Amino acid sequence: MQALLKKEFLVNRNQIMIDLIWFTLLILLRGIIGNMLYLAIILSCLSTVSNELNEGVRSDVLINSLPVSRKKIVLSKYLYSLMIGVFYLGSAFLISLFNRHFEVISLAELSVAFLILSFFLSVHYPLKYLVKKGFAVFSFIGYFVVLSALVYSVYSQGEQFDYWGFQSVYDASSAAQVFAVASASSAAVLAASFRTSSYLYSRMDF
Repeated sequence: MQALLKKEFLVNRNQIMIDLIWFTLLILLRGIIGNMLYLAIILSCLSTVSNELNEGVRSDVLINSLPVSRKKIVLSKYLYSLMIGVFYLGSAFLISLFNRHFEVISLAELSVAFLILSFFLSVHYPLKYLVKKGFAVFSFIGYFVVLSALVYSVYSQGEQFDYWGFQSVYDASSAAQVFAVASASSAAVLAASFRTSSYLYSRMDF
């Protein structure tokens, strides 16, 4: 598993450096972003999507020639994305604590942000192994077009209808309650997604 994760970071090292530069620049510009969580979520998702472009078309053929199970290959993908996500979310949290130019991120907000990332990953990887050919281009272009439209629609409609009662429940809940629910939900969707991805990947021919 350690070798598989090392491979993920080596393949994506250039993209990671570019994302870190953007992350640093936007922090220095400060006024552009009020809440660092938005940037952290975007960079986490972008890093996962960019992985499809960074890997060669014969990457799966090569890695499946090695003595490693397909389930571990899939698991390494999830772990890589989660590690990147935790890094950006954790960085955003620490920056908000020590930099007065940004809104302080609460534990509840942090756990909800991780839940959003979990939902993204739970959709991304099954689609990756379902669509197969051409998924890199589809994911890079399609995701952000669809997600941007979806987020805007939900946000605008949510403000009008008080987020269908979810906002009231969120406001009435303690940070510990939000954290517990978000953590359990994240674990559930990731586990279901991993099982689906492992099954789809096991049926692929290389």
